[in-house]
Amino acid sequence: MSSFLEFQNVSAGYGEHRVLQNISFQLPIAHIHGLVGRNGQGKTTLLNLLRKHLRPFEGEILFCGAEPRKEDIAMLDVEPFFYPRMTGSEYVRLVQFAQPTFRAEAWNRIFDLPLEDEIETYSAGMRKKLAFIGVVGLGRPLVLLDEPFNSLDIETNYALTDILKLLTEQGTTVVLTSHILEPLLSVSDTILYLQHGDTIHHFSKSEFDRIHAFMRSEEHAKNIALLRETM
Repeated sequence: MSSFLEFQNVSAGYGEHRVLQNISFQLPIAHIHGLVGRNGQGKTTLLNLLRKHLRPFEGEILFCGAEPRKEDIAMLDVEPFFYPRMTGSEYVRLVQFAQPTFRAEAWNRIFDLPLEDEIETYSAGMRKKLAFIGVVGLGRPLVLLDEPFNSLDIETNYALTDILKLLTEQGTTVVLTSHILEPLLSVSDTILYLQHGDTIHHFSKSEFDRIHAFMRSEEHAKNIALLRETM
């Protein structure tokens, strides 16, 4: 059985607009893989392909040698959805219904959420923490996190980094996106830089020290020089 998450010549988009064009890569399972790129380069589209929220597409997507199933995947959206008037406790009970062995109280000792309050009263960061508890609680082998560090305080950023590493120790494969490089450098085993929807650059941990220079392209340097002349 294959031990990889694979995209093979994948192209996809929305209507006439092509977002990804002939993208291929192979990532080992039970690792943390960061996906970075400018806004609109196809990061969320790639995650939506994995969780089957975008069809049809060209090419092939494989997880451990087979087409990924919905029950293999849990995803944290940039802005998680919760039902109106629902409390944190009610949300957690839904997760426990799907996964009875999940111990939400242990996780909430880390995140310290007011579970008896309505989620509508939560800050953006608190909503992100609650949704992350739900994602982890499902116990899926493939976890997708779209901009997970957004809205979180510094302490929770550290906690999230440690939790993701624990998940991979238990065999979970994590793919997380960011349009900011720094959070990915501290947590990822590999980083993929998606460029223009048709080019993907693959960096192993030993190559992280050259990512900044790679992303600061010659064109970027020219633009900064031009801006300096106008100031």
